[in-house]
Amino acid sequence: MHFAHRISALALAAAAATGIAACSSNEAATTPSGADAAAADASTVPKKDASVPDVFVADPDAGTCSPADVSGFKAPAYVPAVHAPAACSDAQITAGITACYDQSSTQATCDTWIKANAACFACIETPSSAAAWGPLVNYSTPAVDAGIYYNIAGCLELAQGNTTCAKSSQYALACEFAACNPPVCDLSANDQAAYDAYDQCLTDAAAVPTCKAYEDAAGACLSGDAGPANVCAGDFNNDPAAFAALIGLFCK
Repeated sequence: MHFAHRISALALAAAAATGIAACSSNEAATTPSGADAAAADASTVPKKDASVPDVFVADPDAGTCSPADVSGFKAPAYVPAVHAPAACSDAQITAGITACYDQSSTQATCDTWIKANAACFACIETPSSAAAWGPLVNYSTPAVDAGIYYNIAGCLELAQGNTTCAKSSQYALACEFAACNPPVCDLSANDQAAYDAYDQCLTDAAAVPTCKAYEDAAGACLSGDAGPANVCAGDFNNDPAAFAALIGLFCK
């Protein structure tokens, strides 16, 4: 399982409302793993240089944005999940998704909803610099649009009542960011080609040994949990009900 799950273009209105343009990537909230991943087009997957730990040899056709050496990666401090049961009602969550994260949402509809539901929105979307993270984490800055990601780690923390699996998920994403964030991948142009290369780099980084150890540990938690953690494995980009359930776990 790949834990770098960027929110799709549906986030454009909400991100712009916070003063940071969102990435227009359409990457789904779940990505292939196991046999499905192995069936991916091999021409787009960088080749692992077995003689050097955690370094990929890029395919000439895959662009220049390939994972850097992360063999020395050290996991940062875990950032806990926001848990604000009174922040949003079911009606607010449904309206917020429609106003800010739906294909039909506009800047105007999102601005209007945020103005009327500031506390709810503050729970839903948090900057990566925050002391606790909501269901959506915005890693962008005014200079670099790094995107908004689903907080799968926080979901696992709240659903399971501990941070054992959550830490593995959050550390997997941190490892992939360490492998691909600027200057490894240049996002300064804010164009789709750069974001596509960055997304591919994150996917490739999930396969390097250092990051894969975290990916495997978190994936095992999800695959072995048929109970509360199921909410954390939803197709949030394409299923509004799953997205609403994710938000509700943090914010209502």
